[in-house]
Amino acid sequence: MAEGYRLDLSGLGRLVDQLAHAEDRMNSANDSLRNAGVHDLGSRDIDHAGAAFQDRWEYGTGKLAKAASKMVDGLDATKKQYNDAETNIAQYFPAAEAAPAAPATPAGTDSAIGRRMAGSA
Repeated sequence: MAEGYRLDLSGLGRLVDQLAHAEDRMNSANDSLRNAGVHDLGSRDIDHAGAAFQDRWEYGTGKLAKAASKMVDGLDATKKQYNDAETNIAQYFPAAEAAPAAPATPAGTDSAIGRRMAGSA
């Protein structure tokens, strides 16, 4: 039997934040390596190795950062739609007010419903 699913909006928000942070870190790492020189890395050999690494990996990490950005946008939109749906549902189906308590019957007497259920009414 299908029981549906439940979306953890706070968990979705944390995922969005983590993806956005990952995108920022990838872009920052690419920028730092691109802008690094001999005076930053310590020697010409390390500078050349860093440049070679950056040449090989910049495209891939750039694509990963762009994919993370698209996921952030999509998940943000999804989260907003779920929040809007929850708000709309709450407006159309407000929480039921507490039902009035049934009147008490005097001790030792049956209620009209009790008598009918017993077949004596």
